Amino acid sequence: MSVLNRHRRSLLAAVCFVCTGLVATAWWFGFEPLVRLEFAARDFLTRHARKSPTHPELVFLAIDQASVSLDGAFSEEIEASPALRVMKENGWPWSREVYSMIIERLIGAGARVIALDMLFPTERQGDEAFRNSLERHRDQVVIGANFVETAMTKSLTRPSASLIPPTDALDPRTGFVNFWPDADGIVRRAHYRVTMDEVNGALPAPDSELFDSLAAGVLRKLGQQGSIPREERCFRFAERIKPHSLWEIFVPKTWEAPPYSGGEFFRGKVVLIGPEGDWAKDYLRTPFGEIPGPELHLQALNAALNKDFVREPSRAAILVTILMAGLAAWALSAFITQPFLRFIVLIVAGVVYVLVAAFFLSWKNGAFLAALAPPVMAAAGSGFVWLVCEHVMERMETARTRRTLERYVSKDLVKEILDNPASLLTTLGGIRKSVAILFSDLRNFTTITEQADSAQLVAQLNEYFTEMVKRIFDSRGTLDKFIGDAIMAVWGEVYTEGPAHDIERAVTAALQMQAALADLNRQWEKRGIRTFEMGIGINYGEVIVGNIGAVGATEKMELTVIGDPVNLASRIEGLTKQYGVDLLLGESAADLVTEAFHLQLVDIVRVKGKTKPISIHTVLGAGAEPLAQEINEYLVCYHEGVKRYQMGKFSSAVQSFTNCLTIRPGDTLAGMYVARCRELEASPPGPEWDGVFVMKEK
Repeated sequence: MSVLNRHRRSLLAAVCFVCTGLVATAWWFGFEPLVRLEFAARDFLTRHARKSPTHPELVFLAIDQASVSLDGAFSEEIEASPALRVMKENGWPWSREVYSMIIERLIGAGARVIALDMLFPTERQGDEAFRNSLERHRDQVVIGANFVETAMTKSLTRPSASLIPPTDALDPRTGFVNFWPDADGIVRRAHYRVTMDEVNGALPAPDSELFDSLAAGVLRKLGQQGSIPREERCFRFAERIKPHSLWEIFVPKTWEAPPYSGGEFFRGKVVLIGPEGDWAKDYLRTPFGEIPGPELHLQALNAALNKDFVREPSRAAILVTILMAGLAAWALSAFITQPFLRFIVLIVAGVVYVLVAAFFLSWKNGAFLAALAPPVMAAAGSGFVWLVCEHVMERMETARTRRTLERYVSKDLVKEILDNPASLLTTLGGIRKSVAILFSDLRNFTTITEQADSAQLVAQLNEYFTEMVKRIFDSRGTLDKFIGDAIMAVWGEVYTEGPAHDIERAVTAALQMQAALADLNRQWEKRGIRTFEMGIGINYGEVIVGNIGAVGATEKMELTVIGDPVNLASRIEGLTKQYGVDLLLGESAADLVTEAFHLQLVDIVRVKGKTKPISIHTVLGAGAEPLAQEINEYLVCYHEGVKRYQMGKFSSAVQSFTNCLTIRPGDTLAGMYVARCRELEASPPGPEWDGVFVMKEK
């Protein structure tokens, strides 16, 4: 079992603990990016959730650009209206006599309450008329006050004493107009009643005076004191409330026409008056974009009249939600072990959580706004970080496994097993493929084992196998198995570029193995260790490639090749002892590399247990390198001798092979043929002679 599997749940718990802890700590200490992300998520949900119904008694009478400039009014209309004349003559800011005229006209039309989202902090022209209207209709009019910051504290700026005489308590005709935005500058909630302590960021004293907002002042005038929330409340927004231009109420033709209908439009209504438009610069940012300050007061008033507020979770509740999200991520990751399925489940769980939050937000009564970004980040962070950690650890484990396996089998085989675990190489079964097979064997190894020190022999054998296997792997071969001191290797069962390339790689590996053994022998001679001799046989043909072994995941499987070409490759390796050469190629293998290597025909033989004869060849060198002149002369004589031998002209064949020995004294093949031809001369084979030598032993 790998380290990952042994400690999987412990590592998972550590990842979830760290990720969840980071999110929880960031939230608790007000990490600004996380707070802003949470606000953005809430705003998204708010924009797509149910909106509050607009109360039919609310009217927004806007002091817009047209009311300030009166550019749309005809001169005769201005002359016919005392209010318009005062507005035009004095310009903006208007004489406060205008507000008196507004109040009188609206109250006369039957307006229930009038609220002015405006500040009147200093004495101005027309105060007497305005004061009289405020006094006369004190139960129906509310005007603005404002909390302002002075030095180290905040104070309330009240209306001028020329309008409302100062008292210790806030006059019921006054309400503060402040909205306090969140850290990102967006207004999402309203204060309906506050104390000075709360405004200054402190806990309120038991006897602290409560100040009403403009909306709360209107609610009092409506007799709705019970609808005034004491604490700060997140309210549900309604659709945008369309403003009406204030100057129109003083134009006789407009006043009599719809929608005003002689003032009937205002009967029983709450009319909020305030500046609107770019000229006023009185816009506040909300989840629905920038809206005029007076409209925001109407939104707060609408929510209170409809009792349509949204409960927000406390910091402690959000912290608990974060911890639960981290625990949920741990559970999902612990019990869903398939990474892709877990990835999908995490996404689906996040979507479901958001949909459930949207459902709770859309309730008509007791709507609840759940925490969004922190718990989702805790769950997603834990889940996705674990996916990454799992991937990294799996890669590390795969790399470790790959390095371990590559010590035993070829890189191509390891790659196929690890990259394609469902392939034939990891299941019991087989397919037919044409491959190159190499067998190597040490000569007289049984005798060596009887005479050598066992520990020294094992160490020497390990040196030998290390160098041989390295050459096989370097040529992209697969080590099929060790058979005692013998090696079986295969090319083409996993990776192939065609038959010729497979055989070329096998022959190249054989030549490199011979060179490596020569180097080892020189080192062993210096160390006083007995040297090795090796024979190599190579064949090519169609075999069955597949896994052979016991059924069951915990049992042993072995990828190998089975078939007659395998047996023949082993027999060919055995022939190296008979012919005194270190490397022999079967006929099918030799035919594929005649251009790549210089080959020498050794014989045509019928091996034991086979009826069909084959030609066997040895390799003299790479085809790209020309042979020495001596070798070329030798080959001319040799091939002539083989030709005569196959024709049954044994006497002349002896002469050719004798010439070979003159060129290359001690040549084993030429010496073998000389001896064989003389035997055949002494005991002629008969008319059935076909030049095929029959092997009597394996």
